[in-house]
Amino acid sequence: MFYSGFAPTIEEMLLLKHRAGVQMKFIGYFLEDFDQFCVAHYPNESILTKEIGENWIHNSESTSFFHMARRVQTVVHLGSYRALGL
Repeated sequence: MFYSGFAPTIEEMLLLKHRAGVQMKFIGYFLEDFDQFCVAHYPNESILTKEIGENWIHNSESTSFFHMARRVQTVVHLGSYRALGL
């Protein structure tokens, strides 16, 4: 379950991608982390801005390139979904 202002968007995106047969390995973990971050830092926001995306991407203690790349990819998936107006 998701709780932030982005919850409906996240749930719709996951459902659409699942129905299309798209493999979304690992994205659930990162979307949950993004959702929790937004609940804590942007509780009234439902529009993905550059500030929110960048702050979440860099809000990690991991120095792993792959971890950071997955965070970026998560924001790209979410942003692309919203940009399409789905």
